[in-house]
Amino acid sequence: MYVVPKRAVIERDGLKRVVVITDGKVQTKPVTVEREVGADVYISAGLMGNESIIVSEPDKLKTGDRVEAKK
Repeated sequence: MYVVPKRAVIERDGLKRVVVITDGKVQTKPVTVEREVGADVYISAGLMGNESIIVSEPDKLKTGDRVEAKK
């Protein structure tokens, strides 16, 4: 189970998703939200744990947009 900020989870095509960076491009991954606790959500399925998740305004991005991860 993974904990991410609630603002990182969006709804598209009727599914809960997170926006991730894959090879410098935006992709969405469907996830299963187990529960919400305050400003966090617990994700029980859909993530492997090594993804770079976009937290800041993920709903403004489209699949395929080029982005650069800040570390």
